[in-house]
Amino acid sequence: VKSLEDAIAQCEELDVDDDLLEQANKSLRELKAAVPSTQENGTSERERSKAEDALADAAGGEDVAVLRRAMEHAEHLGVDPEMLDEAKERLAELEAEEDIDGQEENGKKTSADVEVEPLLMKPGPSACEEAPKVSSTAYRIFEAGDGAKM
Repeated sequence: VKSLEDAIAQCEELDVDDDLLEQANKSLRELKAAVPSTQENGTSERERSKAEDALADAAGGEDVAVLRRAMEHAEHLGVDPEMLDEAKERLAELEAEEDIDGQEENGKKTSADVEVEPLLMKPGPSACEEAPKVSSTAYRIFEAGDGAKM
């Protein structure tokens, strides 16, 4: 059905004879009547409509996993590509929100939270911060040897 519709559209653009176009449109109507609501991939219009509704509901929600499942199902059933593109945009938004929320929960600051300070105003590292870490056992051995080489 879809292929015939595409062919008719091309013929219309090429200004094919009106009689031939009328015959093609008649054949298309007969074909649609013979296969009322089943698409080429075997899904009914009702199934696709349900998938579109589920996709719209999922896109309006906040659950990334639900939206992904709805997108996969809708894509499998041949839902309108524009609707899928909108759902992909919404998925990207939700994933970005999750990333920001995850950083805030872990105490990480985002670039928007960090104030830019001149480097000259920041204090340098203290002597303790620059000193290498030494285990207590190594330190006792060092002390026992009166500061001898380790």
